[in-house]
Amino acid sequence: MNTANLSAIDALSAMQSGDISCENYVGALVERAEAYEDLNAFISFDAERVLEAACAADEERATGAEPGPLLGLPIVLKDNIDTAQYPTTGGTPGLRENQPTANSPVAQ
Repeated sequence: MNTANLSAIDALSAMQSGDISCENYVGALVERAEAYEDLNAFISFDAERVLEAACAADEERATGAEPGPLLGLPIVLKDNIDTAQYPTTGGTPGLRENQPTANSPVAQ
C-alpha cells in the first residue's frame, strides 16, 4: 500500500482501525511534498511542525478518548487564509512578512 496515495476517507479509516499511524501517513505526505518541492505548491511548509502534530494526534488516539472525525488528517490552506502559525502572503511578495496574530474562522 502506498500510504501517500490514500484518499482522505481511506487514510482516516486506516488510522481509526490502527492499520497505519498518523505519523506514518503524514510522513509519506511530507516525503512527497519534499520530492516535488520544485513545483512550488507551498509558500509556507514546516515539515517538523506537521510531523509533531501527527505525533500528537497519535498520542490523543492512544488515550482511548473519542477522537474527532478528522483527527490525524492534515489539511492545506490557501495562502489567503490567516493562520497564526504561518505568514499569510496571498502570494504577494510585499506581504511576505505578514504574520497574523490569530486564525481566521475557517482555519479555526
